[in-house]
Amino acid sequence: MDEFNKVLEEVCNLKQAGKRVYIFVVEGEVRIYNYLLSKRGTMGFSETSAIDFDIIENSKC
Repeated sequence: MDEFNKVLEEVCNLKQAGKRVYIFVVEGEVRIYNYLLSKRGTMGFSETSAIDFDIIENSKC
């Protein structure tokens, strides 16, 4: 789990395409593509090599 105190725009490049990745938001908000996840929101990915996301200020995920 990481804590973010400022807005970040990130791209997560996965080492192996086809692996499953899950993002769980403990507090705050994270925008992944056109979806906004808030507290206790989760999203899973598979069959991808990268994930674009924006972390909104004061978030834990």
